[in-house]
Amino acid sequence: MRHGDPQPGTLPTWTFIMGVIISQIFSRFTSKTPVRILMVGLDGAGKTSLLYRLKLGEAVNTIPTIGFNLETVEYKNISFTVWDVGYHILLRPLWRHYYANTQVKLLRCEVFMKLLV
Repeated sequence: MRHGDPQPGTLPTWTFIMGVIISQIFSRFTSKTPVRILMVGLDGAGKTSLLYRLKLGEAVNTIPTIGFNLETVEYKNISFTVWDVGYHILLRPLWRHYYANTQVKLLRCEVFMKLLV
């Protein structure tokens, strides 16, 4: 056996290092970082429209939210779980339950934007 040859039944150090590097590169492309977003705001502010614009990539006609909408939006290596919670007076005391483990809180308050020509 020459100097630098691996012992029988073991891998050379460079093989182990290459395996770790390839594993890290592969995990960047396959693993999704989860992010939880809570979207609250006034009735008719466009929360549901924004949610489905992100999810589907197009504008959709929506009806007023009773309760909440929940969608998962994938972007690159991030998985966004978006909670669209209605603003009804009976739902507001329940908002505190949605705040747990939320990374982003988005308050939507614009009803619409006019394009002035």
